[in-house]
Amino acid sequence: SLGLDQSWRYKAVDLLLPQSRILDLGCGTGDLAIAAATRRKGSVVGLDISEPMLQLAHLKAQKLQLNGLCEFKKGQAQAIPFADSSFDAAISGFVF
Repeated sequence: SLGLDQSWRYKAVDLLLPQSRILDLGCGTGDLAIAAATRRKGSVVGLDISEPMLQLAHLKAQKLQLNGLCEFKKGQAQAIPFADSSFDAAISGFVF
């Protein structure tokens, strides 16, 4: 992508309210969730169906010391395992 993914990722994240609670649907290896947590200083939950991708996302977040800001859960976008109004915003870079 020649770095274009980073450009759109930061543009999208910068539209989110600071310190909001964000759901990243189809988070994959966590790049969008991590960008949201670091740039907006909010808490982010990444949701994905792939356990190996979630493991990579968790390792990335640990390496950046984002404990408490990022968490990653296994689940499907079609059946979100959270109550209504649990998040201030939802983002998705790759699912739709």
